[in-house]
Amino acid sequence: MCYYLANGIYPKWATFVKSIQRPTLEKDILFSKCQEGYRKDVERCFGILQSRFGIVRGAARGWDKEDLQYIMLTCVILHNMIIENERPDDELESDEENEDNMMPRKASIWERPITENFEPVGRDGHNIEGFMDRYHHIRSEYAHSSLQNDLKEHLWHMKGNMRR
Repeated sequence: MCYYLANGIYPKWATFVKSIQRPTLEKDILFSKCQEGYRKDVERCFGILQSRFGIVRGAARGWDKEDLQYIMLTCVILHNMIIENERPDDELESDEENEDNMMPRKASIWERPITENFEPVGRDGHNIEGFMDRYHHIRSEYAHSSLQNDLKEHLWHMKGNMRR
């Protein structure tokens, strides 16, 4: 199931990953710091896309998931092309010099690689019992806590050991 990075005003549902309020444990502090940073990055990205492309400002409920994926990908690609076209020539030369000197250039949010693919949960649309099961699972505080704990442990495994 997909989830959204959310702040404290959202309910404890399985589809929202919220930060931990007033974290005291090292794992909780790391999780909250990363969750808040990633959430702010996503908000900035959407803000940029919304200011540039009217189609992103509108409601998405009427669109098919696959169409939304193509729309967002197209907007990101167009944004990158516009930024690349607006970049002064001297910045391009300094980037080439950095590559020659093996100095890494900081990747923008738009250039970060997608490391994992996910498949959305299938919907049959005709089974009311399946719909109700998904409805209750999405609104489950237990599923929310489990997801948050799983993500916290995963993050600690990936980044926590580097802090020592």
